[in-house]
Amino acid sequence: FPVTIARSYNNIEEHAPLLAKSNIPEWFSKANKYWKTLEGEYIKGYDGERSLSFKSCPALLDTFTVGYLLKTPCDLAFYEKDNDIYVETPKGYEEFCARREAMPEFVVPHGYRETHFHWWPNWSIETPPGYSVMVLNPINRFDLPFLTTNGIIDSDMYTISGLIPFFLKKDFVGLIPKGTPYAQVIPLGIVTGK
Repeated sequence: FPVTIARSYNNIEEHAPLLAKSNIPEWFSKANKYWKTLEGEYIKGYDGERSLSFKSCPALLDTFTVGYLLKTPCDLAFYEKDNDIYVETPKGYEEFCARREAMPEFVVPHGYRETHFHWWPNWSIETPPGYSVMVLNPINRFDLPFLTTNGIIDSDMYTISGLIPFFLKKDFVGLIPKGTPYAQVIPLGIVTGK
């Protein structure tokens, strides 16, 4: 789908959205095709053969390969001060990630902080008439220390990049490295909100 530059730092090609299939998580890629016990023994099925693991499930693989990924264009350092959480961004990237006030009527996911942040996507998405996009947390990426909120954008009508709230895990302090996928974008052949 077409994208337009929404921030000056996106003149760097490495920050562009990428096909999700080109960024399958390492933990999934390294997983064994066959199911093992915690002790490392293969589990046998009814036929006496080794049982296939989650790695062999096409439905699961498809979640990692559908659509596109937006990734962080810089390192983000999260730190605690005075019993609260803050983010430090490199010079020039201050708009990309910032702290937000709590949204008292929005349900805070269990295990995440009330104080949260937003991504300001560095790309605007445009789709042909009749197509929208679903923007969501990278699917099945439970290894990430944040949870991006989900939404559907009528990207055939609106091509501005808006703020996307996200929550941090309560126990997370540290670095989210440059290149970390923070949102998955899936084109939808539906007309919404019209």
